[in-house]
Amino acid sequence: MYADIDDFLADLFVLTNDERFDGVQGFVVANDAAGLASATGNAFPDLEVPIGDFPWLYMIEGSKYYADGDVPDVQTLIGDLNHISEDAVNVLELTYFEFIARLDPTEAFLRSIGAWYLPHPWIDVFVPRSESSSYILNELSLITSADVNGVILVYPYLNDPIQALNFPLPDSEEIVLFALLRTAVPPERALELSEDNDEIYDRAVAVGGTGYSIDAITLEPAEWKKHFGNQRYKDLEDAKELYDPNHIFAPSQFVFKDKSKCNNED
Repeated sequence: MYADIDDFLADLFVLTNDERFDGVQGFVVANDAAGLASATGNAFPDLEVPIGDFPWLYMIEGSKYYADGDVPDVQTLIGDLNHISEDAVNVLELTYFEFIARLDPTEAFLRSIGAWYLPHPWIDVFVPRSESSSYILNELSLITSADVNGVILVYPYLNDPIQALNFPLPDSEEIVLFALLRTAVPPERALELSEDNDEIYDRAVAVGGTGYSIDAITLEPAEWKKHFGNQRYKDLEDAKELYDPNHIFAPSQFVFKDKSKCNNED
């Protein structure tokens, strides 16, 4: 657990670059007892919160696989990190199956209380690491945990290994994904949150970021062109006219036709 976002981001990329863990994830957690318990499943019972007067804390989750009899040394893995205290470390040993199915109880709980069936206007953006601290702090200053009702992700990425043509990323080797996995409470807020997402996305683009086009944001031809960039969009548009001139495939993605026009056509 971290109170300082720059220490948090620095350690995220230390762990990403030296590969001492098999998986590394980051999260933003509300800096109060209820937020800490909700986001971590009471994983830090001895950590006294709030810490300082910050509204948010930051958490790194590192996963290390090992075989029987070859248990990794925790201090070797985390001894040089800048987390806030020994009380801010939680070590959990799971079988591999327990690890990959660890979200199943959460899903079952959300279904049981009806939250699974509420609208989820999510937003994910990628920003250069050099802009990530100021960008994330600004976005967090505009919300409270009650505006999310879900998980806030901060994931580290390295650009070079990702070669997918239609997956635009910032022009930076180290990249940060910032995501608000929101739940609309009450459900009538879904449209409002989706409109907010457009603004979050635009602020990411303004600092050299890109979007992840699975989210509850406006995606019609003008937005897709911004998403892909003019040249890549032109290449895709040409390919569409060559191989799918009748626009049969994936019409509901609205990549090449406005939603209003698609809705009025057979």
